Amino acid sequence: PGGEMGGSRPPVGMAIKMLISPKEGACVLGPSGASSKQITDLTGARLHLSSKGEYYPGTQMQELCLKGSTPDVVVQGVMQVISKLAEETGRIHGGEAEVEENGARVHFVVPVPPETRSPMSLGTERD
Repeated sequence: PGGEMGGSRPPVGMAIKMLISPKEGACVLGPSGASSKQITDLTGARLHLSSKGEYYPGTQMQELCLKGSTPDVVVQGVMQVISKLAEETGRIHGGEAEVEENGARVHFVVPVPPETRSPMSLGTERD
């Protein structure tokens, strides 16, 4: 089940989304939300996993959103999630490569303000 995980709600200063398989989502939640609560208690990051069957558009992956009062809080939360997945699966992969048996695949969705230009476009524009 989706929903906010964690008790008190400090102000959100940063958020990041990770795309993970439903199996990995269950791993991050843990039995009765125990693993996600542990991550929140340890780091201060709040976790929210999209509902079962609710996938990021064009994928079969659930959204795991981490929110925190500072970038450091969110980074520590991400590190704990990755550590938990590595502990359960033995390996983590990014990108589009095939995932080895019992491995985990993680994608990050990083919002970019519209006024920010892509580094790829720098130097290609002409005055």
